[in-house]
Amino acid sequence: MAQKFGADHVINYKEKDFVEVVHRQTNGDGVDVVFDTVGGEVFSRNFQALKVYGRAVCIVEREEPYPLLDAWFKNATIHTLFMQRSRERLDQLANLVREGRLKPVVGTTLPLADAARAHEMVEGGHVGGKVVLVINDS
Repeated sequence: MAQKFGADHVINYKEKDFVEVVHRQTNGDGVDVVFDTVGGEVFSRNFQALKVYGRAVCIVEREEPYPLLDAWFKNATIHTLFMQRSRERLDQLANLVREGRLKPVVGTTLPLADAARAHEMVEGGHVGGKVVLVINDS
């Protein structure tokens, strides 16, 4: 499924040591970004797969503190989104949009193939509103 959306390589962390595969495929450099939707031991190992100055994003709740020593050695940037498992907050936002009480401002709409351009626009601060990437199912 991830390849359908543009991933160059897909690793099933349940079947293979993803850190080992990443290092083999990147000649030991690691990846720019890790997006963690699993947590636990997987999250702890993500930093081993990152490049120096890489970014880690985690959207999974944690009960224990983040293990950050490996991230510190890589000078990694860490983004966490605390989402409730019940989806209560997301449902509330969806309702506000549906009711017309929350109206996101869309500045630019681009095809998914232009994701790199979208990031450049956002990082350069040249956006008036949200940048939306459109996935074409056809």
